[in-house]
Amino acid sequence: MKTLKLFTLMICSFSLLASYAFASSLDGSEPLLCSIIDVIECSSDGECINGEASSVNLPYFVKVNVADKTIRVPQAEDDSRVTKIQMVTHIDGKLLLQGAEHGFEGEDDAVGWTMSIDEDDGRMIFSASREKAGFLIFGACTQP
Repeated sequence: MKTLKLFTLMICSFSLLASYAFASSLDGSEPLLCSIIDVIECSSDGECINGEASSVNLPYFVKVNVADKTIRVPQAEDDSRVTKIQMVTHIDGKLLLQGAEHGFEGEDDAVGWTMSIDEDDGRMIFSASREKAGFLIFGACTQP
């Protein structure tokens, strides 16, 4: 009986430690790896594309480093696919990141974006807007 109680106590302790470690790792204090699962792109004329990352030329994974204030494509060999995080906020258990980028070279079409990461379970929603289109991206983040 004593062994059963000790075993139960150990299991409960490990569960609490694991949940604390998981929760604390999603607050941006450590780098995160985020997957892009579903993407919805809508143009200003009302047409929408719903698909996976490759359907709108996005990577399947991005690295989020709040300390460096960067979001980058892990496979990129240069800094061409890096965006700067301009604002970091924690509200109601969410890590909120915001930024803005110039449009593609030769286009005058700046983009503003917001990324929301649930600090408990890692669910991620990313929204971005520019003059002629808007994007909603759903995914999940974890500590690599």
